[in-house]
Amino acid sequence: MRRSQHRPKGPSLSVIRNPARNESATSGRPAARPIDVLLSPGPERLKDNPCLSLLFAEVSRCDVRIAPFSGRSDLLSRHDVIHFNWPEWLVRWNNVRSALFDVSTSLGLLWLARRRGAAVVWTGHDLEPHELPRPWLWRLFQGLFLSQTDLLISFGNGATTLLVDRYPRLAQIPVAVIPHGHYRDYYTARPDVTAFRAQVGLDQRPVLLCFGLIKYYKNIPGIIRAWKQLPAPRPQLVIAGRPVSRELEAEIRSEAGNIPDVHLLLRFIGDDEVPTIFAAANVLLMPYAARSALNSGVAHLALSLGKPAVLNDTAANRDVRETFGGDWVHLCDGTPDGALRVGLEAAATPRPAAPDLSPAEYARLGSQMREAYLDAMVSRRSGRHQLA
Repeated sequence: MRRSQHRPKGPSLSVIRNPARNESATSGRPAARPIDVLLSPGPERLKDNPCLSLLFAEVSRCDVRIAPFSGRSDLLSRHDVIHFNWPEWLVRWNNVRSALFDVSTSLGLLWLARRRGAAVVWTGHDLEPHELPRPWLWRLFQGLFLSQTDLLISFGNGATTLLVDRYPRLAQIPVAVIPHGHYRDYYTARPDVTAFRAQVGLDQRPVLLCFGLIKYYKNIPGIIRAWKQLPAPRPQLVIAGRPVSRELEAEIRSEAGNIPDVHLLLRFIGDDEVPTIFAAANVLLMPYAARSALNSGVAHLALSLGKPAVLNDTAANRDVRETFGGDWVHLCDGTPDGALRVGLEAAATPRPAAPDLSPAEYARLGSQMREAYLDAMVSRRSGRHQLA
């Protein structure tokens, strides 16, 4: 497993050595037996996130027994590892009383689980929830949650830097770097680009694509406004995905108006449609606001389907460019204007037929995850990371 070499300002980051190579037999390395992991969310709730579904299917083949997290009472059962992907899902944020009850109950049960020997692992998918209904309570919850975390899983060294900058407490927590997986073997439907172009009304000009669940931080209205300022002949713009609210959908439709070169598919996109939509596009645009966004599965989806992506220039996205190459990952200044400019340049730039996806193969990632679990167990049982 590739270890993070990140060294943030302030306290040095604790990076676990590989116990199999560097520690003695008395180091506390768990015996060779299946690892019992409580996974939140459970595999049945990962169907909308194929990357994690594929990853944990592979992890299950690596002598790891995964139990799905179904409720806080599961924390009373004994497990070697409790792995959270989005710990905020433990809390009902919309009501203050419910949120306070959930925060106190969840953290109390987590404290008890650790006292009974469980190691707590967190995968840092985002810097924070994209929509924060109660920021003050989130900050309180996250700080207390991190005080009980034994290992951080990060997708890259740059992502680790951003996470530690946001949450300095992480500088004291060991880190395992496990890259994001690909989607090549999931979206396998044969594209029908000719029919799609005729249906949508696309011609031969470049097609810039915005894809995925449309949330406010993705600034789709801003991209449309910037696109309207481009000189003719403009590229075609396809926006495919379901908005999170009727208000956001109305704003997007109002901004697009009746312009024939802005094509709106504001709905759920089925798995069988995904390869066709990407095959019809030249470049994926993703100038997402950096406040909450960290890693993007949609960018890896584009690379898996052989399309370049334009991303905001952040440390995490520089990780992606380093992994897959500048032919496939193009960085912009994070503004809609900058993304459009870089997107047009990317569309006109020759590149290989497909990126090298070997760093994102699941057989490798599953083995790395198992090693991360073993490291977390060593860290917890040796007392390297104590409650703050």
